[in-house]
Amino acid sequence: MPQPSTASTPSFNGRNVTKFLQNFERMVKTYGSKQPFDSFVEELPDYCTDDITDEVRLLKGYAKGNWKLFRQLMETRYALRYFEQVKYSITYLCTAADKYKQGMLTMRD
Repeated sequence: MPQPSTASTPSFNGRNVTKFLQNFERMVKTYGSKQPFDSFVEELPDYCTDDITDEVRLLKGYAKGNWKLFRQLMETRYALRYFEQVKYSITYLCTAADKYKQGMLTMRD
């Protein structure tokens, strides 16, 4: 697999977690061999910026080496830090629907 911080490798800074995880999974499939994703949980923090590396290592899925749990916890933990993900959340959509019903939003907003 490509080393962290090299050209075209994914890097996670706490924003857009879903896109980062998709890119990381693509990289593992392309370069990682046929090993299960669980074996790459330990490597993922190396692809994170220094300010969140320790935070990522504290997620339960990391200690257990469980990719499915780790991915789910990362998405939950970091989803609200990126507007593209927030705007498709249930809370955002319900609020937008209520504003539309009240005439505060149009279909173009």
